Amino acid sequence: DDFINLEIMSSYDSLSELNMTVDGTTEYADLMQTGRILVKCEDVSKGYIIETREYLDEQSSELSIIATSLKVLLNDRVVLGQQEFTGNIEDVMKSFVLVNAVSPVNPNRIIPNLTIATNRGIDITTTEGAVNEPLCDYLFELAKKHDISFDILMDHDNKKFIFDVWQGIDRSTEQVANPHVIFAKEFDNVLKQHYTESVADIKSTAIVLDEEVKGFTVNDELSGFTRKEIIVEANDIKKTYKDDNDRDVTLSDAEYRRLLEEKGRNTLAEYQPIRTFESDVDGK
Repeated sequence: DDFINLEIMSSYDSLSELNMTVDGTTEYADLMQTGRILVKCEDVSKGYIIETREYLDEQSSELSIIATSLKVLLNDRVVLGQQEFTGNIEDVMKSFVLVNAVSPVNPNRIIPNLTIATNRGIDITTTEGAVNEPLCDYLFELAKKHDISFDILMDHDNKKFIFDVWQGIDRSTEQVANPHVIFAKEFDNVLKQHYTESVADIKSTAIVLDEEVKGFTVNDELSGFTRKEIIVEANDIKKTYKDDNDRDVTLSDAEYRRLLEEKGRNTLAEYQPIRTFESDVDGK
C-alpha cells in the first residue's frame, strides 16, 4: 500500500490495465520485476501481470509500472487451423480456450495451470468459427458480439488460473429485475460528464466472399441510406479441412453457409455506432 500513484482501468471488452508509481528504490526495483503479478488486497482473484516498468530520475527517483490483466495470457496463443463450435456461448468460448491453451494436441501449447470455470448459466446459443486468429482478440470479438465478457482469475489455494465467462448486470432504469444505479448531477454524485456519439464507421451489410469468391450477404434486405456495405474476405474458411488430429472434415452446405454468415456478423459487430458516456463520480 506504499505507492505514489495507482490507477486501475477496468474494461468490459478489452484488456484491463493497472498503472502504479512507486519510489525508485532498490527494494522496489527488485520487487517489481516484469512477469510478476500484482493483486489488490480486497480482491486477490484478479491479477495484473507487470509488462512494462520505467525508471524516472528527475526531481525524485520514481519507478513507473504498467501491468495488464491476466487475460493477456491468451495473447500468446492462436486459434490454430479451422475450428468451429456450436452450443451455449460459455461452452463455445471455453472450447476455443480448451483446444488451444488448456488441452491442445501439441502439449507445448498448454498455458501452465490454466483451467476452465463451471458455467454461470448465460442463456445464449450460437455457432462460431475461426481460422488462424489470435485467441484473445477472437474471444473479445465474440464477447462484444454477444454483450458478455471473460476473465482469467487466480485460485491461490490450488495455484491455478481460471478462465471464466460472465455477463454484466443490467441496472438501468429501463428494466425492473435489478435495483437501479443512477448517476446524475441532480443527485450530487457526478462531478462532470462527457458524452460522445458517432456513426462515422458504421456498417450494416456484409458481403462475404468465400474461397470460390461467391458472394454471401448478411442483412441483404437493407436498402437506401440504412444499407452500408463492407466486403469480408472469408477464403480462409474451407468446406473441407483437417482437424487437430489431421483428419479430413467436410462441412455440409448448411454448416458452411452458417460459418460464412457468422464471419459476416462478427465483422459487422466491429462497425456499430459508438456511444461513450464518461463521468467523474463523487465516491463519498
